[in-house]
Amino acid sequence: MWPDIEKVPLVEEIPAEIKKLSRTAERFTASRFFSSYSPFEWNIVQVDSSEKLQVKSWLNWASIVTLSAVGDSLHRDLEEFGLADKWRASEERRNVYAHPLLAVLFELRNYEVHFEFREGEVRNFRPLVGYGAKPNVEPQEKDLGDEFFFSPIDFTSLSRLRNIQSGRSSVTVEMVDWFNRQASTWPAAYLIGVARQVYAEHVARFLREGFG
Repeated sequence: MWPDIEKVPLVEEIPAEIKKLSRTAERFTASRFFSSYSPFEWNIVQVDSSEKLQVKSWLNWASIVTLSAVGDSLHRDLEEFGLADKWRASEERRNVYAHPLLAVLFELRNYEVHFEFREGEVRNFRPLVGYGAKPNVEPQEKDLGDEFFFSPIDFTSLSRLRNIQSGRSSVTVEMVDWFNRQASTWPAAYLIGVARQVYAEHVARFLREGFG
């Protein structure tokens, strides 16, 4: 039903249209920051290996929560431009909530998320380098080392969440099966990056029409 993810964004840039929305741009930036593990790359935080792994797991969860909060910030920003009602009725918004990766991640905000650390897990993949600022840059091969992966999600447990029981969420068992397949291949941080890219593209397309 949905194609498997074959490439992931390694370098992200917020579309110019979204930069006009201060709150929304901040949420996208914060989500990207959390999943980049920047404090460890910059050697700002000095902790032992077990603490570092625990904090990395928390950062993945924080990245999901922040991405899920984009919707609230987007609504507030669009109200100031008189576009909130138009967004609610738009095809781009429907596509956001119909995308299996975004639909499942939005529900994980209120779900007991588990991550599995795979040490020495090496895989060749083709990340999409230059998303946004350099869309024409060819994907590059990269080796994948130690990373956190989502543990398999059980739809029966997930479906107990209020949003799914009330019908407010579009999550289906097929979406969860697709998500689990992607999560068995791609690290959590990279999947969240794909979700940010998809979300941002739909919002940017809507804004191009709204501000055009």
